[in-house]
Amino acid sequence: MRHRCVMPVAAAGLLGLATPVSAQCMYEVTIVAGPPCGDDHRNITFYGINDLGDACGYVCGSCITCFTLDPIAWSGRTGLVFLEAAPGDETPRANDLNVHGDIVGTMEYPDTPDVGRMATLWRDGAAIPLVLPEGATLSEGNAINNAGVVAGAVDFEEGPWQATLWVDGQIVNIGPDIPTLKSFAFDINEHNVVVGRTSENSTLSFRGFVWHAGRAIILPPVTDVGNSEAFAVNDRGHVAGHGNIRDLFSRRVGFVWRDGEMTILDDLPSQDDIEVKDINDAGQIVGQAEGANAAFLWQDGEIIDLNDRITPVPGLDIHLRHAWAINDRGQIAGYGTVFPPGAPGYQAGYILTPIDSGPADLNIDCRVDAADLMIMLQDWGDSQHLPSDIDGDGIVGPRDLAALLADWRP
Repeated sequence: MRHRCVMPVAAAGLLGLATPVSAQCMYEVTIVAGPPCGDDHRNITFYGINDLGDACGYVCGSCITCFTLDPIAWSGRTGLVFLEAAPGDETPRANDLNVHGDIVGTMEYPDTPDVGRMATLWRDGAAIPLVLPEGATLSEGNAINNAGVVAGAVDFEEGPWQATLWVDGQIVNIGPDIPTLKSFAFDINEHNVVVGRTSENSTLSFRGFVWHAGRAIILPPVTDVGNSEAFAVNDRGHVAGHGNIRDLFSRRVGFVWRDGEMTILDDLPSQDDIEVKDINDAGQIVGQAEGANAAFLWQDGEIIDLNDRITPVPGLDIHLRHAWAINDRGQIAGYGTVFPPGAPGYQAGYILTPIDSGPADLNIDCRVDAADLMIMLQDWGDSQHLPSDIDGDGIVGPRDLAALLADWRP
């Protein structure tokens, strides 16, 4: 049970003197190019990023087409690493990774001819197929938390897809806990809260869901006649996703679901379709504004074109097209188009790192002020897995407050 303490006098004084003001970070860009082919490069897409800033995804098999894929990982320490791929599988994908370097995705194995694609764990670069229940023909691994619990789905020969977890190598089917026929799990947080999409075996009408400890909540649609799907959940239990305003062929709007209430995200100018992909513990949401073909960040009620927040890279023009993942340090992974001087543009992965942020910048606005202090006081007590626990001892307390005040820079 979380305990609360009396607000420290120094903190109370600072709150009385300062009013939180919304700010936005600028971002340093790290471009990760695929293997070169003359003046061109093989396309890279990043799907996941962990709190160390390591990323995973895929690189296209050639510079001409992307009909074949190679699963990849990247870090600033190792550079681009090709993960083990099964012979004959043309489209393996690495979808997510945790701080221990465990990577989850999907791959097809030649020694299981009666089974198609399987949820796969890569550890130290080697591929490990995750166990399937009897009667299953397909599976996918979409997310992994730092405890190593994998979230995904399993398809049964005589039944629909079911949202599934893999815990310590054992499979846990959570589909029966969700009161619809068909379900997919897309994300899992450090408290084993799972989110995804569920439907009555239809691709046209679906809802987002939140599952925890055997109980599921079905999210409302984004409009009375629309749908919803939940793509990400942070350690505060806030859920991000999107939905069509009418049917599958109508435009999508993004949403965040907090404390039982759904908030619709604003649109970027010149766009009419929002695709949400991730949310971090600061409540920052990322994705793609498809009409503007631009990666976006949603923060404090405002949607931002990330192309307006990056510092120039000498000798390169860059257009950020899609933001797929954001970590609790505010780093963002995705892909964009890079235009070198006198050469054709190519698709590259990118990592954005906020400039002048730090552990005490809890809302990741590149200042440490009353807004961060308010977050810490709200988290005061037993707050494992939250950024307010600056010293990592599992409790938000005086040492964390001292660290925040030492970095005070409103």
